[in-house]
Amino acid sequence: MAEEPIVDMQQLLDNVGGDENLANMLLARMRQDMPQRMAEIRAALANGDCAAAHASTHPLKGGLASIRASEAQSVARLIDDAARDGDLETARSLMSQLEEAIDRLDGFIKEQTNPSLSAGR
Repeated sequence: MAEEPIVDMQQLLDNVGGDENLANMLLARMRQDMPQRMAEIRAALANGDCAAAHASTHPLKGGLASIRASEAQSVARLIDDAARDGDLETARSLMSQLEEAIDRLDGFIKEQTNPSLSAGR
């Protein structure tokens, strides 16, 4: 089975009418928002606040879906579902997976939105 891309750029481009500038703007905006969202989720889980975890994870999940970051979106969905259901243990246990997926996504977006970084390779 083929490995899924970090971001399905073809689907993202299809959704924005092929506008690469708009796609990159959406990616850059997500990259800008991710640290705050992740901090909110970490704090909510550390404080045992499932409602706050859900409130922070839900929009992150939606943003990840909109840029077609399926791996990160899938893990965020699992955390969101667990938090919504009051399952703090499951939400906490998935956090390292989300952190790893977000780290990979961050690197992808950085490279995608700064072509000079990949040109030097």
